[in-house]
Amino acid sequence: MDISGFDLSYFASEQMKELMESAFSLNLYPNPASEILNIEITPSDTGRILLEVFDLSGKAVINKMVANEPLMQLDIKDLAEGAYYLKITQLKNDQLFRTEKIIKIKN
Repeated sequence: MDISGFDLSYFASEQMKELMESAFSLNLYPNPASEILNIEITPSDTGRILLEVFDLSGKAVINKMVANEPLMQLDIKDLAEGAYYLKITQLKNDQLFRTEKIIKIKN
């Protein structure tokens, strides 16, 4: 999925700020990361989650569907060093949960 030309300013919109203040919480670590990014979303009973990683040009570089568990891990070791956006969407209601900036560093 290539979304070149995607407006990255969307990630900083008022809608995103409201979603960030929802009843759910997100913990990403380590960030920066070299190989594995740990993702914790609470509560963890929110069903299936779509994890998408976009480079700064808006191109999707990772697209992974997972069951929301207490600890999810995303393998980023094959990504080039740099900044990316991680978009997390709840599939049961097709609702954007959160978008976070992540940093990939050398192994």
